[in-house]
Amino acid sequence: MALIDKAAPAASPADGDNVATARATASAAIAPEKIAQMQTQLREKIPPDGREAFERTVTAGMKFLYSDQAKPIVAKVLDEPGAVDMKLAANAAGLILLLDRESRNTIPLQIIVPAAAFLLLEAADLAVKTGRHVTERDVRDGLDQMTALVMMKFGANKEQIMQAIAGGGASPGPAQPPAPPAMQA
Repeated sequence: MALIDKAAPAASPADGDNVATARATASAAIAPEKIAQMQTQLREKIPPDGREAFERTVTAGMKFLYSDQAKPIVAKVLDEPGAVDMKLAANAAGLILLLDRESRNTIPLQIIVPAAAFLLLEAADLAVKTGRHVTERDVRDGLDQMTALVMMKFGANKEQIMQAIAGGGASPGPAQPPAPPAMQA
């Protein structure tokens, strides 16, 4: 089930006149307000019994993301060559895995992907606010890629990953977040 609505961008290439508008929309920087809206949608999808763990995990991730120790690392990552979506995905996945390891694997599995998605959105917001070009497509593709990366780390097979992404993966929507599969022994 989707965590973030995968609604199409505002412009749609339904006819010839809209093709240029759709291309411009796809390459336009995402607004911080849109990121905040996506974060709100994501928070609303967390089941009541997972909210405390979600908030605790997100808070720990944001403490790291905004720490003096991480600032130069974050800036370097954002400025390195490469696709923005992949940088967002890989680093959000890495951060959530670090947080899980540091917590001695106590983050509930059903919270891992949504918390990583929130932290990816936070990193995208930081990038935009510091003058980097991030599009809505970068964010949405990054969310799907991050979902795949995290689920692979927790032993999901290709079919499970594709099902989660097709169902919205880490992109907010109308239902509960997908839980990564149980750890393999």
